[in-house]
Amino acid sequence: MDTVLTTRELQPQSERDEARLRDAGFRWGQKGTHTSRTIMLNELRAVFANCRPNATRDDYLSAIHEDNCLGKRTAATRKLSSQRLSELYAIEPDVPLFRVMRRFWYADREGQALLALLLSLARDPLLRASAPPVLRMRPGEELARQQMTDALTRAVGSRLSESTLDKVVRNAASSWTQSGHLKGRGRKVRQTVTPTAITTAYALLLGYFTGTRGTALFESLWAQVLDAPVGELINLAMDARRLGFLDMSQSGGVIDVSFSRHDKLLLICVIKSEIAKAKAALEQRYSDLEKKSADDLQEKTKSLEQSLRSIAESISSDAVKPIDERTKILMGSRLMLQMDISTLQAEQQMSKGQLTNAIRCWFDVAQKAWTIKWNWRVAFALDRINYLLNKGAKITLQSSKTELTAFLQSLPPQFEPLVKAIQSKI
Repeated sequence: MDTVLTTRELQPQSERDEARLRDAGFRWGQKGTHTSRTIMLNELRAVFANCRPNATRDDYLSAIHEDNCLGKRTAATRKLSSQRLSELYAIEPDVPLFRVMRRFWYADREGQALLALLLSLARDPLLRASAPPVLRMRPGEELARQQMTDALTRAVGSRLSESTLDKVVRNAASSWTQSGHLKGRGRKVRQTVTPTAITTAYALLLGYFTGTRGTALFESLWAQVLDAPVGELINLAMDARRLGFLDMSQSGGVIDVSFSRHDKLLLICVIKSEIAKAKAALEQRYSDLEKKSADDLQEKTKSLEQSLRSIAESISSDAVKPIDERTKILMGSRLMLQMDISTLQAEQQMSKGQLTNAIRCWFDVAQKAWTIKWNWRVAFALDRINYLLNKGAKITLQSSKTELTAFLQSLPPQFEPLVKAIQSKI
């Protein structure tokens, strides 16, 4: 793959987004385990080999500290090793990325090195910064250490000393060797790794958590680690679906990947990811439309006022009759635009949990809709008000209650079920 993404694409877009991703198991910052260690693949294998597949964190720590499964000479080095493994892999079943990786690990011996690398990339910012130079290399090409040094410097600035930076480069090169991307001791040469269906599923999961969807999942940084073209990865993903490691559908060139087959903990994180993505899209849509609607409203208001003045001038003084159809249309257009703005504001307030403010916005929508006799829009707004009242929203101001009550009483019998439902709660 010629185009390799930089790590900037993986940065959280907001504090809420970062908190969600940290809960899933991702880590950011300018610190990383690779200032002192590699991905510690052999140590990870030893820990998993000495613990049962459903081990707890205490079980893992006991295997390292008490059983000395890593063969360390002192208690201090055992403790340090467990700390570094925790930084790289979490070693905590309540962390979804570790929990899924552990399940995949026991199911795919051939893919263990790639699984370890993928999770380490998600949790070590320094290793992640070293990825683009390695992934851009052609098979047989020798690693230019200066390119990795430059990539790390761009990521951390001048925070690391020259000697520490050299150590990070050596450790990162060793990690990419353990994963199979490089070979050789002093002279590191690029080689191609062979992904499996399960490592493909895990790479897609990482991309899914960071907000990527559809075909783009097969082009993410995580997918590029697998050294395979998109078509091959899609075939491997289909194999993973048959094995029960993901859900996937493909129709008309559109690919949909999800992970609903896994346990409740992962499902909760997936749902949080979907909610966060929907909220971000809603906020962006609201921001864009709010600005556009405000500009459009101002422009259309001027046009409406000018048109109404022209119409008024054209009506004779003795023609005391209802306003003509053209004026009704113009006024209706203005109200419809104002309704769209109020609807967006209501959705924004609901997404923030400001239910009382949302009721006020939906009431505004209902009033404007009733003015132009847009009955289904009135019913929809009333239904939203009833829904929010069911959720515990309160109308605190007596004037607001009085105004809403008067409006409800003015509505015809066709709205009676909704009117009664709302009146019973206010």
